[in-house]
Amino acid sequence: MVRVAAEDAGLEEDSRVIPDVVYNRFGSIYGRYTLLELVADGASRFVPLYVEGHEAKLGLYLAKISPAELSHLCAFVFAHFPVRRISWEYSTAPIGRRYICRNHPTNHWKVELPPSPDELWARMSRKSRYNRRREEKLLSEHLGGIELAFNEYEGNAIPPSVVEAFFSYKKQLMGREYGMTPAEYLSHYQVTNAYTWTAGERLVAIVFSCEQGQDVFLENLTYEPELEEFSPGFHLYALVLERLIAKGKSAVFLGGGQQPYKSRFGGTEDSCYNVEVFRSPVAALPYYAAKLLARLAPRIPGLSKPGAFFRRGWRFVRVRAKWAVQRLFFSLVPIGKALNNSPRPFSITVSLTSFPPRLATLHLCIKSLMRQTMKPDRIVLYLGADCDGIPLPRQLKALQRKGLKIRCVGGDLRPHKKYIYAMQEFPDDFIVTADDDLLYRRDMIESLWKAHIARPDALIASRVHLMRQKGGRILPYREWEQETGSVREPTHALLSTNGAGSLFPPHCLPPEALDAQLAGKLCLCADDIWLKFMLIRGGTKVLWVGKKAGMPDEIRIKAEKKKALMDGNMTAGGNDGYISAMESYFKMNLADYC
Repeated sequence: MVRVAAEDAGLEEDSRVIPDVVYNRFGSIYGRYTLLELVADGASRFVPLYVEGHEAKLGLYLAKISPAELSHLCAFVFAHFPVRRISWEYSTAPIGRRYICRNHPTNHWKVELPPSPDELWARMSRKSRYNRRREEKLLSEHLGGIELAFNEYEGNAIPPSVVEAFFSYKKQLMGREYGMTPAEYLSHYQVTNAYTWTAGERLVAIVFSCEQGQDVFLENLTYEPELEEFSPGFHLYALVLERLIAKGKSAVFLGGGQQPYKSRFGGTEDSCYNVEVFRSPVAALPYYAAKLLARLAPRIPGLSKPGAFFRRGWRFVRVRAKWAVQRLFFSLVPIGKALNNSPRPFSITVSLTSFPPRLATLHLCIKSLMRQTMKPDRIVLYLGADCDGIPLPRQLKALQRKGLKIRCVGGDLRPHKKYIYAMQEFPDDFIVTADDDLLYRRDMIESLWKAHIARPDALIASRVHLMRQKGGRILPYREWEQETGSVREPTHALLSTNGAGSLFPPHCLPPEALDAQLAGKLCLCADDIWLKFMLIRGGTKVLWVGKKAGMPDEIRIKAEKKKALMDGNMTAGGNDGYISAMESYFKMNLADYC
């Protein structure tokens, strides 16, 4: 059985994951993640999960886990998160053929550290210990009798000159070009400690390590190429192991490969697997095709990025084929009962707005709202001054006979029309907001209501972003965790994108939220940003609906007519300007709520 053991997990949760090595420490790498508890035979195992978009990564680095348990984990993730692909590195077992998968065999080395350096050296033969002393003496004589010094640097104290020397040695020895600054390298590879062996100012050998837990990952090792005959890399490696024993560390993980030093000091080699698992054959197709094109790319002129080329082409075909089927479906299938007509102690109003270019396809969106498993009490469309004098399409008029209400409110409140007028007209109703260019899943309202029953004090949203801050200031909107599914408790740190479907309980917003003049002045084109500040000021937190969500299917309209607000708010940084204006006006720092 798999159950979610901890949500919004961070660094304090890392020690529950075994082995406690950097590549299982998702708090160190990603900041936020979900911690899954796998219960088997009465024992619990904790596995970190990070979800980004349609891909998920599991922290199973050298974890002792069976193929059956792997299958169970995958089934849980696919059932509870909107992902198409799950991957992990260096698991000790492959996954079975229950899913479309790729098991890539590899190897890994590990050294269990003894309690003392003497026991460490006892693992080497007498001849090896003699050769070590001899090579150190010859190296010192070669360097002019200069005494060799062992140095350790930690965190921000690691000198950039050490990393630059590392880059130089790697290029000479292996032709490796990192293309990073020293700070970028240390951050990207999670380096926490650097060890050097020096002769005066001369760097003889360098070791980088990741030491967040009891288990240490030796990230890289190199040495001055001119001194290769004296094995300086191995000698520094031995000194590092002695230092780690003094620190009380348990084990050193050395990665794959067949470098001779890894088998020393009792190093053991394990067979491992890097694994990719796909939800379905259709989900796997783009990944397999991208790999095929990568092999063919050198033979096809102009195909420099085959993966991106195929993904764009595949999405173009898939989206348009799916849209054609959906349009035919909503045109032919009858709606049946569109609204609730049974007595119940609450009322649900679905509210949306539109503008002229979308009126021709708006009936498809409304039909998807009328086909809900939990029927709303009313669906109200609010049209502004830009629709005055424009005849309504025939299909839209037909839906009025099914119960659709259309209000002409005038003015130009842009997206704010979809909630302000409904909350003023129906103050005691539960308001579900929707966008005019989406096709909603049949259980959208039902899933929002079930989540509301569990947490009646929160706004329930189908699609949320996790806000990010750094140094006490909010990060740009594009750097937030988009469409996150990792946080399952109500929090001010989530921003609801209300067009995808959000349930507002009655009176969850302060009265100033319905100040149309102020909303138009500060946040005309970004209702989500305005409502985020209003929810905070009203003390209402946001809760993700907690099931496969994200953006519903989009209604395809002609590109030249599609003037989506998101284009300006996301790509042109419009949201960042609105956030700044709101912070300034209300004397709030949004980062305080991350």
